[in-house]
Amino acid sequence: MPTLRSVRRGWFTSVGLCVAVLVAAPAAMARDADVYPPDSKPFGKSYGEWSALWWTQAVSDRGADAFKPGEVDCSALGTRKVVFLVGTSSTSPVERSCRISRKVAILFPVINGECSQAEGDGSTDAELRACAARLADTFTNLHAKLDGTPLKRLKRFRFASPLFTFSPVAGNPIGIPPATNSPSVADGYWVMLKKLKKGTHTLSFGGASPPNNFTTATTYKLTVR
Repeated sequence: MPTLRSVRRGWFTSVGLCVAVLVAAPAAMARDADVYPPDSKPFGKSYGEWSALWWTQAVSDRGADAFKPGEVDCSALGTRKVVFLVGTSSTSPVERSCRISRKVAILFPVINGECSQAEGDGSTDAELRACAARLADTFTNLHAKLDGTPLKRLKRFRFASPLFTFSPVAGNPIGIPPATNSPSVADGYWVMLKKLKKGTHTLSFGGASPPNNFTTATTYKLTVR
């Protein structure tokens, strides 16, 4: 997830900026067929709606361990049907490993950010949406690979969230000031992978925001059971 917050304010996914990386299975699996299309509604939600849910969890108590390097619990964030991976909260590359079920889909942020009232970015949908769009307009160098094979046409996967509220806890990994029910809008690049076959997979992803001197790169080694 990095967030650009650490970048904007500095982070991976932001004004709240988030970036994430995942690791994968055989190279042959990195096909369009393995990714939910941009205009789809996986499990009843659009990509933008999924990004809002990701943010509400990432800044909660549930997000604290998800951003750590090394072995992590990839089921800490997400739902019964979708696992949420995260990027980095700094410009240093991060490698993680975890075990996941072959029965879940995988959502990860290539690079993404958000603007919120808690950060002084505005209070209305229009103000926050414009702020998030300006941030996302700076994103470049998009990349994502599954088992060594690049996921193509990533520019199709830019999504803005609906207006949502979140409650960042003190010390959250993205560095957003603590708040209760703060309005926010997210904007950036997301990919949801369909269920992976049993075995070991490598997923890597990231991007950059040159005006913010921010680069994010994350790699997950996933053991699918």
